[in-house]
Amino acid sequence: DIVINGNNGISTGKIKDILTISSGRSLSGKLIQENKNKIVSLYKDKGYYLVQVEPNIINNPEDGTARVSFDINEGNKISIGSIDIVGNRRISDRDLKKQMKLKEGKRFDDTYYEGDQVSLVKYYRQNGFVDARILKAEKTFSDDKTKINVRIEVDEGPQYKVGNIKVDITPYENNKPLFSEKEILRNFVLKEGDLFKEMDFDESIRRTYNMYLDKGRVSVQIKTDAMKFVPDQEVVDIGLTIIESGPAFIENVSINWVSETSDEPHKTKDYVIRRELERFNI
Repeated sequence: DIVINGNNGISTGKIKDILTISSGRSLSGKLIQENKNKIVSLYKDKGYYLVQVEPNIINNPEDGTARVSFDINEGNKISIGSIDIVGNRRISDRDLKKQMKLKEGKRFDDTYYEGDQVSLVKYYRQNGFVDARILKAEKTFSDDKTKINVRIEVDEGPQYKVGNIKVDITPYENNKPLFSEKEILRNFVLKEGDLFKEMDFDESIRRTYNMYLDKGRVSVQIKTDAMKFVPDQEVVDIGLTIIESGPAFIENVSINWVSETSDEPHKTKDYVIRRELERFNI
């Protein structure tokens, strides 16, 4: 038998869900320790940083079994005392904290702590700070052990703007280019002078791909290795190389039937599906 004692903040069911110890399994000290650590980790993820878990084993020699109990002293739930962000010069504390799930006065969560560091870097990169990074992140207890203070040190780096945008097109064989540089740039989200936002750059590349896919050129190559970042001028010159491909044609259309809810055979005939596809010239 497995017994959980002393848990109020987390249900017995949720605790047992993470355990690898179960009735009928052979018992070992290693297994007990592993499951104790799992419970401690679960509690810390929920903000109970002072949790104590004591495993106890009551043997029953008559049938060779043992009752395992995990006695839990949850301690106080730890909240966030302060969040200090240092090293930011161009983006305010207020704007950065809006990107974080951790909030002062709310419970501390390790998952949020790790995720917020990723979110801050992502936010910087969406505002032109391509080189932004977290230099150091640390969490410390208050003197009375009831709060955790968070300190995150950032390195913003340059805030890049878009300089020149150049597109070099290599046509397929001896044909004329399918699109001109002007047509491709007209479809670009980023324009000269804009902040270089990674999301807008990715969207621009996606739109360019779609231009070619709509013409059946599924093997087109778009290379971005001519990008040039100039940190001291805070400018990025965008250079794209497009290698056009020949048109692709549909060889065959296979129809496969998958049922996730029933073992009964499908009732729709293949020719009905193909008739519908023909309406869309497929």
